[in-house]
Amino acid sequence: MIVAAVLLLLWGTLITEPLHICTDFFWRGCLKAVSILKLSEHIKTQTILTTILFSIIFVGLMYLSGKGIYRYIPVFYFSLCSLYLILRFFVKRQFDIRAIAGLAAGLAVTLILHLIRSDKLLKWEADLCILSGSAFLLTGYVFMPLIRRADILRKIFYIARYQQVDTGSAFGGFLSIPAEVWGGFIFAIVTLPMAFYSVSRDKEPL
Repeated sequence: MIVAAVLLLLWGTLITEPLHICTDFFWRGCLKAVSILKLSEHIKTQTILTTILFSIIFVGLMYLSGKGIYRYIPVFYFSLCSLYLILRFFVKRQFDIRAIAGLAAGLAVTLILHLIRSDKLLKWEADLCILSGSAFLLTGYVFMPLIRRADILRKIFYIARYQQVDTGSAFGGFLSIPAEVWGGFIFAIVTLPMAFYSVSRDKEPL
């Protein structure tokens, strides 16, 4: 997919900062849900359950996008994260300038696309929002464990430059298998449904 390729190329840059902020928000929300429900206190099981819940959200968005409501997916995506920031400010008096600026940029682009009524561009934006979940998991499960091996790899795999969550570390050395191998396997399993819906959808080219 062209969108997926472009997203991966840009994932380690500030251009995709609004997506970094939102995927991090969804991940931490899923982790919080797993912790509150006390589904597991074992780090590996907790990470797997969080990954499954996280993936369900993005597979759900992909499914809804295929049903024709892709116009509202970016609105939901950025607005939900913005609402969390607002609530956090009023409840805890905490604010993050970086997150505010990133989400403001994402909402501004979304508003412009709605104002010009570009269905094609809205469809591509929806895909970027949805596939950001896969980019987040791929980076956390595969590239983050890799760059821990040597500093030079951090420069080569710039895709992980703005990644804050290292999901692969939970599996390092398990059964004497490197974390990135486990990460690649887990990533492939949890993203199969998303890949299925992505390929099976009808989408007009730009």
